[in-house]
Amino acid sequence: FAPRIILARSLYACLDARQRAVVLAHERAHAARRDALWARVASIVARVHLPAVRRAILGEVQVAAEQACDDVAASAVGDRMAVASTIIAVERLSAGASAGMAAGAGAVAFGEVGVARRVEALLSDGAVAPAPRLVVWCSATVLALLASADLIHHGTEH
Repeated sequence: FAPRIILARSLYACLDARQRAVVLAHERAHAARRDALWARVASIVARVHLPAVRRAILGEVQVAAEQACDDVAASAVGDRMAVASTIIAVERLSAGASAGMAAGAGAVAFGEVGVARRVEALLSDGAVAPAPRLVVWCSATVLALLASADLIHHGTEH
């Protein structure tokens, strides 16, 4: 309920000033949107789905949140290309972290989700828009109700 931004020192040390500004603007957007809370709610709501469907829904919700925060960061720093290059740089740091280099988990948190889709959306000047949150939630709710219709029917009969 009170989101905080935590940036690993190892990641901070690996980024230049412009990249730090991008990462902080992106993470501030997550905090302002309360994405961690919404992700938890989505995880709970999606439990009524089959595992493959659940993973697909949660993956799309996560990519949409990342793309929305990328757009906010691009507006904050005034350069979509800077955001795209920072995502790629952090992804490279993340790959290096898995090979034992510095950066560590902080790089993984920023750059692990839908990197190709995020960069493509940034470089296309917004032509690839993230899914609106309302549409995602309504779709998930309708699917959950449809999946549980038989259970609800039998529950009301008893």
